[in-house]
Amino acid sequence: MGAPTPKRADLSERGDYVLHTFLGANDEEFQIAGRGRVVDDAAEHKGVVDAIPFGASDASDPIFELLIERALWVFWENVGQPGSRPIKRRWSVKDSG
Repeated sequence: MGAPTPKRADLSERGDYVLHTFLGANDEEFQIAGRGRVVDDAAEHKGVVDAIPFGASDASDPIFELLIERALWVFWENVGQPGSRPIKRRWSVKDSG
């Protein structure tokens, strides 16, 4: 993560994150959330920086490992019609035992 940003500060200070994207029709959305941690191991940090195809702006930028704790997939059935409703599927670390 490059220059200091609110997202970088949130990860550094609190460690929590949420990533989401809209996938297409019917407001379909996928979201993952969990905790992040700074990668302290120099070899692991270098491996990540070297693997970035477009190059890192600064090799001293922190690298965060994002641990997934939960996920959510949602789309809307009958969008714009009477009876429109969200169809949701949730996963969490607790689900996997």
